[in-house]
Amino acid sequence: MFESVNTKKNYEQIVEQIQELILDGTFQKGDKLPPERELTTKLGVSRSSLREALKALEVLGLIESKQGEGSYISNNVNSTILKSISIAYKLNNGTIEDILELRHSLEIQAVRTAAIKATEDQIEELEAIVNKMENAADEEEQSQLDIEFHGKLIGMMNNVMFQIISESVSNLMQPFIKSIREIYKEHDDYLKTYYFVEQHRNVLDAIKERNPEKAVNLMMEHIQLTENDLLKLNSISNKN
Repeated sequence: MFESVNTKKNYEQIVEQIQELILDGTFQKGDKLPPERELTTKLGVSRSSLREALKALEVLGLIESKQGEGSYISNNVNSTILKSISIAYKLNNGTIEDILELRHSLEIQAVRTAAIKATEDQIEELEAIVNKMENAADEEEQSQLDIEFHGKLIGMMNNVMFQIISESVSNLMQPFIKSIREIYKEHDDYLKTYYFVEQHRNVLDAIKERNPEKAVNLMMEHIQLTENDLLKLNSISNKN
């Protein structure tokens, strides 16, 4: 499984080998790595090089070290992936338009799939979320329920990549969404807040009717309203 290291820095080769073993499926989430003594023997490296590699893997979020137990493949790799995507977005001068375009594609495909394939249990879960939105105590609770609603829709795709990318989009959008909701609250824009909730109810009803075309049109209407406000807010921020 492991190979002796050679010309590169030892710890870099160890990191690469463990990454490859994750990629080829040898290691799964939660798997325990072999003991340090076994690893140093198989890799032909010193304990200090091995520990340097393990620290690097921990910083990358790929492993978790447990005192007295050893090192395990992380169960929470997604958070590291999301952070990496966010950093790449910032360093490559990503724009709000980039986020919105990707979100549009994800949400439309998700709601179409939901209208066709959602189980009765999944529809009940969506309805429970919308019911809570209608009775939310404040904007913060409503915002969390909004994220939960759209997350459930994406989950119905049963596609790991869709879920990871959707979480990235959601994380990048949160500062903008929060600012919009604060503006609504500041101006006591009850009607717009109510309309947002009503749109979720309408999308849910279309899913219950098993009408993908109607569900898509309603989702596009909802997305367009949000996007218009986000772009206005972004324009104001850029001017300031």
